[in-house]
This record gives sequence, structure tokens and C-alpha cells, in this order.
Amino acid sequence: MTIHLISVGRSITAFLNDPYGVVDEATADLVSGAYRDLFADVTAEAAARRVASCLDGTDPALAADVTDLAARLRVGFWPASVSAELSTLDKAVHLRRLPDGDIALLLTSDTAAGLEAALWNALALTGGDLARVTYLAASGLTDDDFTDLRGRAVICRVPGMDAGNSAGFASAMGHLGRIGAGLLKHARPGGEEDFAFHLSGGFKAAVPYLIGLAEGVRSRTEAPVRAWVLHDTSDARIALPLRRLHPGTVDRELKAFAGGVSTDRPAGNQLDGYAYEQAGATRWELTAFGVGLRALFGHPNESD
Repeated sequence: MTIHLISVGRSITAFLNDPYGVVDEATADLVSGAYRDLFADVTAEAAARRVASCLDGTDPALAADVTDLAARLRVGFWPASVSAELSTLDKAVHLRRLPDGDIALLLTSDTAAGLEAALWNALALTGGDLARVTYLAASGLTDDDFTDLRGRAVICRVPGMDAGNSAGFASAMGHLGRIGAGLLKHARPGGEEDFAFHLSGGFKAAVPYLIGLAEGVRSRTEAPVRAWVLHDTSDARIALPLRRLHPGTVDRELKAFAGGVSTDRPAGNQLDGYAYEQAGATRWELTAFGVGLRALFGHPNESD
């Protein structure tokens, strides 16, 4: 059984807007005739409310509308080539539909376009079965949010994933660290689980941060942790190298930041330049990676 973490981009909505050349002509005709943007001219917050209400049962009319649209778009027949996310799954682990024992966590930016793309990828993974799609907001997660996710495609909105500054990415890494911690806690014990990071979609500047999350997860479990991207000009999958940090070292050095994002005492030197960096003669500050690692290892950050 596998927990898939998938960064979401907009390639699937590009396909929906222009399906010719991606699928056969008969299917393209159906898609181009039926598709409509569910989130046109709405804010990210409004799109998130629509997705949440569609999936949690509070707006059955919208859920019925989405289900009908998915059927008319023949979501269950789409090939993996319709998106970078599905292509990576297909090439890396030969997966077209999500098995009942797996979890697919679709990590999306805090944008309406990202949420729409995540929804269509989730429906493609479940063959159009809206009942197998769940929505989570990364901010405000509780332990209970990670139960009952088996067999589900989970849309997870991550504030800061679309940010153009380091503070935004630090916020995103904090959220991602808490997501990783929650998944690790609910993973099946005894080597029955593995983690697969599929990083071909989404904001490319976020890829190093997601690799950092993968390395943090690998440092906290003996289960296999793998990561892939696809080459833009071929079908070749590229396995990304992931280091394993010594958990005792991570825990010990990051405890120096218990008071916030900076400290006036040396944290050590193993994670210097990665999890933290010197910011003056007697100050050290957490990097975005450090914020994520603290959350992943169960240490609250300043904003928690």
C-alpha cells in the first residue's frame, strides 16, 4: 500500500480547454463540447468553499452537477497523458486508478486554478467517483483529518505554495511538515506502507521544498520513500536522490529554535546552511526547510 503525494499544476485544465492532440478525436469532441470552468472569475477562497461544500455533502446540488459533468467528459476513459500528475503516476508506478488501499494527496497552491486542476485530477484517479474525493485545508489540520483516507484522492490546499518570496515558502513548508507528520502517524506499521512523491506538476520553484519534505519523511520512517519527475521532452521518469537525515541530529539541533524562528545559541553544525543559517555574529535563523522539519518532527513553530 502506498501514500502518494502529488504536486498539482494546471496541465489538466490546459487539456480540458484544448483536448485535441492529447486524446483521440472522438473523446476530444466530447470534452470540448461539455467542459466548462467551475471556478471562473472566483477568488481562491470562494473556490475552496465550493470544493469543500461539493465534497462534504453540504451542497448536494453542486455535487450532482460535478458528477454529471464528469460523466459527460468521460473522465473514467481519460488516458494518463491528460496531465503531468497522472503521467508521473503512470510512468513511475504504473498506476491509472487509485487502489482501495492507497491514498493520493494532491498538494495544490492556494489558487482557484490550482483547486480546479486538483479536482479534475482527483476525479480522473477515481474514475469520476466523487464519493472517493476528499478536501483538506492544510491550515488548521487536526489529527482526525488523517483518518479514513484509504482509497481516497485528497485535495489539500497549501497556503504559500504559490508564493514569490521566502516567507511564503516558509509558511508552506510548515503546513507540509504537519501534513507529513499526520500521514506518518496514520501510516500502516511494520513496513506495509511506502511513500511516493510525484513532482512533475505544480509550481516548479516548489519542487526543492517538496524534495525537502520527502527527505524529512524518509528520515522519520524505515518505510521506502521515493520521488520522481518526468522529463519534459520524453516519457522518461527520473528518480530523485533522497538523503536520510539522522533523526536524533534533527531533533537535537532544531530544539534550539523552541522560542521561534531564530536563536542566539549555536544549534550545532550538521544542518547549518540547510535547516538554519547564521544571520549575524550571534544569531541563527531557520530556513524554510527548517520550519518544515520542525513541524514534521513534532516541534511547534512560531505561527502554530
